[in-house]
Amino acid sequence: MTAALLIPIVFIALPLAAIVLLVTDGRPGSETALWALVIVAAPFLGPVIYLLWRAKGKSERKERV
Repeated sequence: MTAALLIPIVFIALPLAAIVLLVTDGRPGSETALWALVIVAAPFLGPVIYLLWRAKGKSERKERV
């Protein structure tokens, strides 16, 4: 697989995966809309930031339990 093929796949798959995870998280509507805007506005950096933020939030919730 060449880089010319891999890069477009990543730029399509990463935001789509982040949007799917965002919608299935069950967050309030305004928070979901804001994150969706970030993901769409910055197609590579937005999903990475969301996925890192999501992982941090899940670990903090796990520690509270």
